[in-house]
Amino acid sequence: MIIKKFVAETMSEALALVRKELGNDAVILKSTKVEKGGMFSFLGREMVEVTAATPDYNPLPPREADQDKPSETRDSPAETAKPSGPRHQPKTHMPPPPPPGAYAEQTGQAKPRRPAPEPTTGEKTHERNPSSPAVSSHRGNGRGDSPKDGIPRIEFESMRTELTDLRGTMEQLATHMKYQSAPALPEELAKRWRALVDNGMTERLAHDLTQRLSIELGKDELTDGRLIDKKLRSEIARAIPTGRLPEKGDGVRPLVISLIGPTGVGKTTTLAKMATNRKIYGGLRVALISTDTYRVAAVEQLKTFAAIAGLPVEVVYRAEEMEFAIRKHADKDVILVDTAGRSQNDQQALEELGEFVDTGDPDEVILVLSAGTRLRDQAEMIERFGQIRTTRVVLSKLDEVTTAGHLYELAGMLPREWVFLTTGQDVPDDILPARADLLAALISDVGVFKRLREERFDLEAIRK
Repeated sequence: MIIKKFVAETMSEALALVRKELGNDAVILKSTKVEKGGMFSFLGREMVEVTAATPDYNPLPPREADQDKPSETRDSPAETAKPSGPRHQPKTHMPPPPPPGAYAEQTGQAKPRRPAPEPTTGEKTHERNPSSPAVSSHRGNGRGDSPKDGIPRIEFESMRTELTDLRGTMEQLATHMKYQSAPALPEELAKRWRALVDNGMTERLAHDLTQRLSIELGKDELTDGRLIDKKLRSEIARAIPTGRLPEKGDGVRPLVISLIGPTGVGKTTTLAKMATNRKIYGGLRVALISTDTYRVAAVEQLKTFAAIAGLPVEVVYRAEEMEFAIRKHADKDVILVDTAGRSQNDQQALEELGEFVDTGDPDEVILVLSAGTRLRDQAEMIERFGQIRTTRVVLSKLDEVTTAGHLYELAGMLPREWVFLTTGQDVPDDILPARADLLAALISDVGVFKRLREERFDLEAIRK
């Protein structure tokens, strides 16, 4: 076996050198790219280096130049005229064959060997075992072992190498296209920028966050991944105002809370969770009021829930009835008001909703928004519902989205405190207090958000 390295500008040129020197049956052992021709790396050229070998049974072919001129080791006429006797072995440049297992030591895999030629007179040999791997596993076809009939190994290895290089190039191109607008940042910050974008944050906001950290942190701090994660979450948390609702009224009248929002965001389900969850108002005296007389079966839905929970419920059809319904339950601690969902594009319906809210004079007005709504639509909803006095925000249906980076931009659209996150349909369990540190973790790391979804938003399971 002959093992040799070849260096050329392209893979095709390198393979041509392999074929010329070692023949078509040569085996490619390794291919890599190297820098050649310069004192410094940026002055040199990128070359292709191929390591190839001849099979055990295939001797090194003579060079064309050697065929044109007599070889010094070729037998002389006198030697060829010697009488018969033991076969004369001509001199050759071939090195002695490697010991068994040498190929395996060089390449990490066993190479089958071709049976030795028939012994001449006077030579002794040991019979090979036909069932041994060295004999039974080899089936030469005159062109080297081939994975597919009719394809020489040298060509097959060449195609596989080129396909591997092509795949790597395509992956690099896809990554470049995906992050073509990525800012010039230190390595650790660049990783966080990509993570934010992958989690649904806009490139502009991800750029603003990472640039602020690039300015605030020192040179040594910019290489500390844990410190960068801590600072990044702190920056995000400061942009999301969170708070808590009052527990009771002022002692003169109950605490009145109205829930408003677009259609289909889960206002009624959220109200039911707030009324029965013991971490919110489940342990207090609660009454329910419904003004949603437009949606089919909306009142019946709330009455069914109230009957199961043992809560009183009032239905209000006109705005002037709100004050009477509230006075009727003056002995309660909390009164939760469910309003009809309204399209942000229906100005008349929004004005009517505002009239119900103003007549009831609630202590808190909570705007319920769905996490799955497009940001462009969210911006329009926030603007149109802004004509109604709003004090807090509930983000619903967090379980229905796959990324959370867009919540950072949503928080900037509405400077109101977030109080709850709803995470499913189960009453009363699928509701969490909105905490800035939790939201920052979900926004900055898609892995945290995925794990929390897999654990059905069980915070204790995540901490373990």
